[in-house]
Amino acid sequence: MPEERLLVIAFGNPLRRDDGVGLAALDELKGRGLERPGLDWVDGGVAGIDILSLLEGYDRAIVLDAVLAREEPVGTIVEAGLEDVRFLLRPRLSLHNLDLGTAFELARALDMKLPRVEFVLMRVREVGPGEGLTEAARSALPAMAEAAARRINGFANRTSRAHAAETGEEG
Repeated sequence: MPEERLLVIAFGNPLRRDDGVGLAALDELKGRGLERPGLDWVDGGVAGIDILSLLEGYDRAIVLDAVLAREEPVGTIVEAGLEDVRFLLRPRLSLHNLDLGTAFELARALDMKLPRVEFVLMRVREVGPGEGLTEAARSALPAMAEAAARRINGFANRTSRAHAAETGEEG
């Protein structure tokens, strides 16, 4: 059985305040020593439609990004699968070249094979010009990274168990 592959991909623009929170979470995750075979990290920048080509060849993907808060407090972490976040990814004004919701709807319309996509998002409000995260987003960044780390570790544990079962190395 070929090794399963996981892509952790972050989106955002660090020159638009809290829109860069996904990229900041990716940097924090890289510093946690989570590297393992089959795991790739990608800075997706502000790519929208390009996500479809970036996902090719992966079994699972974890998307790190910002989502605009409405009444929810800034820094609220949203963990969900693609079906669960469709309401968040509706076509809207996007800082990406094509919003992610439209990109995933296009993939469905074209009957593209996608990996299992999971999202770890942070609710934000300030996405106007400016460098650096707001204090609220910076304070919630460890919680966002921890949520993603749990998903990465869960993937690694399932992959290890599957490998052990396949090779007869179970204890």
